[in-house]
Amino acid sequence: MDYDLNLYLDIARPIDEHLDRLFEVIETDFGTADMFDYPLTVDHLLGVGLVAAQVYVKGAIAEQAAPMPQALSIGPRLPSGATVIELINHGANFWKHADASWDWDAPDWRQGLILRALAGEGIEGGQYMLVELVLRITGAKRPSLKALSPFLEEWRNALDEEYPEERIRQG
Repeated sequence: MDYDLNLYLDIARPIDEHLDRLFEVIETDFGTADMFDYPLTVDHLLGVGLVAAQVYVKGAIAEQAAPMPQALSIGPRLPSGATVIELINHGANFWKHADASWDWDAPDWRQGLILRALAGEGIEGGQYMLVELVLRITGAKRPSLKALSPFLEEWRNALDEEYPEERIRQG
């Protein structure tokens, strides 16, 4: 039983319910949805969910005493070769840091790393990038945070297999 993944799902489920309500309006009355900035709200809600997934990932990495770069490079991959966990991490960092202070014309090395990773998935430009990211990862028609959980679980299993000693010592 992965209690930390269950905690992630406790956060993801109500966000997904709100996303569904927003998408009902977006798909049936885009003028109203646009007037109330629902598309931007969707992207921000996905950002919150990606940060929750990032907290799960970083907690698992710490628990296993795994080196961060190696831990982010294992687990399920997209056809581009990027790992889902790397992309979730980049998406969370993008949401946390891509505010008005970013210099989109001359990004620093960290911003450039995030933007290159997203561009590698065909996600470019500043608006609704997290919607695109979640759709690319899950293959769904609507973004869903709960749909990320099988990828998180598969990654955690790969992490446990790659770095089993720390968990055994603690358990």
